[in-house]
Amino acid sequence: MRKALQKDFNLGFAKWYFEDFLNGDYDKIINGAGGFREALWRLIRIEEEVSNNLQCSETGEWPEGFEKIEFSYQNNNTNVEVWEKSIPVSFDQNKKYYTTLFKYSWIPDKETAKNLIKYLVLNNSFGPSEKGISRIQSDEGQMELINSLSERYGGSFDVQLTLKNKEGDFEVKKYLKINPDVVFKLSDSIEESPDISVDIDYDVLYNFVTYMTNKFDGEKIEGPYWVQIDENSGPGNFFSALGAISKAWKEGVTIKPRYALIKLLFNVKDISQLVFNSPGSSGDTGSNSQDNQVKISGEAVLNNKW
Repeated sequence: MRKALQKDFNLGFAKWYFEDFLNGDYDKIINGAGGFREALWRLIRIEEEVSNNLQCSETGEWPEGFEKIEFSYQNNNTNVEVWEKSIPVSFDQNKKYYTTLFKYSWIPDKETAKNLIKYLVLNNSFGPSEKGISRIQSDEGQMELINSLSERYGGSFDVQLTLKNKEGDFEVKKYLKINPDVVFKLSDSIEESPDISVDIDYDVLYNFVTYMTNKFDGEKIEGPYWVQIDENSGPGNFFSALGAISKAWKEGVTIKPRYALIKLLFNVKDISQLVFNSPGSSGDTGSNSQDNQVKISGEAVLNNKW
């Protein structure tokens, strides 16, 4: 597997993947957008398997045949940097482990993202699946939140969601219903007036997602378990994120009626828990963590200082 990957996993492959494979085919974007990142993690998992096998080998030496993979690819909505080094690992007598490191961020370009949203709406692909609804219904904590939230809004929390741009050539309108009977339901209409109407400016939303993706995904260095990167995640990043959220909220979100905003703020905690703590919404997309790790600063990794 490693030999097959290292033969063709290069700048040419990156150009083909981002410029041709993901270009305009919405099914490929939906089902294959994570393929490049998965290939990077496949390289890392191979290295982790080799490192585990070293404990049983007679020589304890890293096997031959690994050829360095090193390239970078950038465009307006993509940043990929891949490099490999042999790193001396302290927990294994400073033996050198072949190590893949990478930085990765990607989102569809602005026009493609707009058309992708239209495609998803046309195919009713928004909202949780039936299996997801069943998992929520079997979770007492989640159902307690849904019951509590819906009771505060007379039995059902109904929201009109509108995403549109200033030019007026793009608008998506959906109605979200949250109550114990339907759990979560997105539809094109509802029988009664919504409790809250939320209008979102598409351009502001896209710029916000782009900034957050580039800032926090694009600058993060990832690698196998024996490399624990010291990230610069101090107050600067916190205030950058807070500032971006505040700017997007101020410039791109309108809530009607105005008095509903105060009530909504009191329910933000419950809504956030429903969105982010639902079954299957979180998980480790990387490799398994290990107790024995080498702490390497981000600067040292980038500048190859070891």
